[in-house]
Amino acid sequence: MRVVWTRQAFERLAEIEDFIARDNPRAAKHHTERLIARTESLAVHAQLGRIVPELPGGTLRELVEGHYRIVYRVHGDIVEVLTVFESHHLLPKEDLPPEPKERNDSRLLPRSKPHISADAQLEFRVLVLVPANRN
Repeated sequence: MRVVWTRQAFERLAEIEDFIARDNPRAAKHHTERLIARTESLAVHAQLGRIVPELPGGTLRELVEGHYRIVYRVHGDIVEVLTVFESHHLLPKEDLPPEPKERNDSRLLPRSKPHISADAQLEFRVLVLVPANRN
């Protein structure tokens, strides 16, 4: 399985990092690194998280790390991190994703691992799944 972060998930992570960095830049880096690290286990154990309680019977799952919920879905051999938000909130409706289109996921590869820089600026090293070979 491959773990990829959507643009929305990276934006939410950057918002969290920016908020924490106002008071403590070191803690901001630590929190975002913990959130990213938590999702790495999904490459081996994609069903590790619970079903999102707001959507019983749905396909979205979540991990809880500290005071944050990390929402993801599994589609083929891809674990797609969809959003991150504070655990005392309900899943924002605007963060609900459209259903994935049918595609041959085995031909899609992430460019590299996500990274949030120490100065709280978002770097998009992986966001988009790119075809491994168009032929």
